[in-house]
Amino acid sequence: MPYPLKNGIIHESPAMAFIAAIDTKNIHWCNRTMEDILGYTLREMQQMGDALFQTIMHPADSVNAMRARDFFLKGRSKHNATCRFKGKNDTKYRWFYGTSKAHHYDIAGNLETIFCTFLELDETDASAEVKAALNRLLHKSMEVSLEKLTPAENEILPYFAEGLNNTEIGGLLFKSALTVETHVKHIKIKLDVHSRAELIALLKLIGY
Repeated sequence: MPYPLKNGIIHESPAMAFIAAIDTKNIHWCNRTMEDILGYTLREMQQMGDALFQTIMHPADSVNAMRARDFFLKGRSKHNATCRFKGKNDTKYRWFYGTSKAHHYDIAGNLETIFCTFLELDETDASAEVKAALNRLLHKSMEVSLEKLTPAENEILPYFAEGLNNTEIGGLLFKSALTVETHVKHIKIKLDVHSRAELIALLKLIGY
């Protein structure tokens, strides 16, 4: 089975690169960047099998991964997506933008493997235009989760992103602090975050 260049520049790429089986999602090959970012060796990833992606990928993004797999099985040759990965030694997930491409077919013409690259979305040195583009991209990736929010829950998001507390938000929207707290609780569940700080960070990332 043909693989990309295994030595040299592809290992120095800032993006994670790997080849995975379309049916089992088992890793066949990856570059050193992926090993460094995730904290697993290629051998460890291969031993984990399908459990690798269950371990490193944010649960809310697994739906998008299954959708991408369906697209490939229906004949699409390329798919772009954003998702969150967490390495072995990470305490939180990081956002990545990825491109996946059909890579190898068997003699019957069935797709066997896909070649994927994922680059971390980092706003640190980005211009205002790039930051705005990243915000739109991340917002789009969260559309399914955001659509679950009620109008009342959506209403408090901009204020919450500014760091206002429940009492302050309630005063601005003529709601009780308890009502706001209930909305926040539901929002955290729907967006799969576990703390106020994590929710604020997510809202800022997606442009609130």
